[in-house]
Amino acid sequence: MLYNILVSFIAGVGGNTLGALISLFVKKEYNFVGRALGVASGVMLAVVFFDLLPDAIHSADGLILPMLGMCIGGILMCVSARLTDSNASRVEQGFGSIGVRIMIGIAIHNFPEGLAIGGGISIGHSLATAILIGLHNIPEGLAVALPYRLDKGQWYRGLFASALAGIPTIVGAIIGSLVSTTNYAMSLFLALAGGAMLYIVIEDMLPISSKTQKYTSFTVLLGVLIGAIVIYVV
Repeated sequence: MLYNILVSFIAGVGGNTLGALISLFVKKEYNFVGRALGVASGVMLAVVFFDLLPDAIHSADGLILPMLGMCIGGILMCVSARLTDSNASRVEQGFGSIGVRIMIGIAIHNFPEGLAIGGGISIGHSLATAILIGLHNIPEGLAVALPYRLDKGQWYRGLFASALAGIPTIVGAIIGSLVSTTNYAMSLFLALAGGAMLYIVIEDMLPISSKTQKYTSFTVLLGVLIGAIVIYVV
């Protein structure tokens, strides 16, 4: 069990935290961070449409369950947003609350990754799976930490939030190594994560990026390309 925890910690908490550390080198300027958020948005879109959704469809062997899961994931994030939002606009309300929602979406996404690591442990491929997932989590940790860069003195909270988002990887790995997860359950988890991340990109990250810089379309496209290359290579 200790080995399970160690491996999943490296993949989840380690990968996310490394991405958050990279955010410390991002200039603390609205224009620059807006571009970084645009790239991060593209990476997350690539994760949803090139990774999570195809895997969910493959696991369920159909479209109904993945589409239902994505809708539920989006609704859950919408409810979370309404509970945390004020009447202010996305940019005015504070970037901390946006960082929290991105963290929640990434955390949901990390749980099925933990299940994959746990399944790998049971068949002897855990270390390789963990390393690949850890590399995959670096841009996601960056996405969590970036909003905190625009809050004065909040960079350490970005590090903490990124690390916290990796905890479900550990929980998923423990469950995955003890319990046989059905394809339908895995499909639902992947689709929930996809819906949550898609909502975050559309409602939180893209509005900020478009209001703080002039090249949103280009930066998002660049992020999609980066995300697609990472997914293909890793």
